[in-house]
Amino acid sequence: DREAGNRGRFASDLLARQFCELKGMAGRKKMRLPGMMTMKRRFYIALAIGGFVAGLAAPAIAHRPAFALFEQLEKGLWELRVREVGAPVERICVRDPDQLIQLRHPVIRCDQHVLSNQPGDLTIHYSCQRRGSGRTHIRRESARLLQIDSQGIADGLPFAFEAEARRVGDCGS
Repeated sequence: DREAGNRGRFASDLLARQFCELKGMAGRKKMRLPGMMTMKRRFYIALAIGGFVAGLAAPAIAHRPAFALFEQLEKGLWELRVREVGAPVERICVRDPDQLIQLRHPVIRCDQHVLSNQPGDLTIHYSCQRRGSGRTHIRRESARLLQIDSQGIADGLPFAFEAEARRVGDCGS
């Protein structure tokens, strides 16, 4: 009884049993109708399809397009001069040019949406869960000079600034 109950769990097994009973083959070993698949075969097919889909999705997830603006940008120590009376000059070590996109949200992983990606011009909107958001426009004048315009909300407060970023040397150790 217990074995019969286990075999009857799936509709395909029930159909096979009914077919065997109609043909007078009830006492024979397991019989499959043409086109039926065993659970093992279903598992392997599902695994193969899942692997194929994951293989297609992985490069799209792992690799985002490079920003044309940053291709010739020099890494190193950069000076950031905000165009505001009395604003201090900031110095940042740029190891990854992406740092210049989220100047008011440093070290936070945010979702970025590219609005414009040209060789001398980049505009990105980014959103940081419960930490704020921003829109940054960067214009490259040379490999050592950028104009940055950024605005958004950081820590619940609005920000907006225009700045000039200039490479001034190598990063210290």
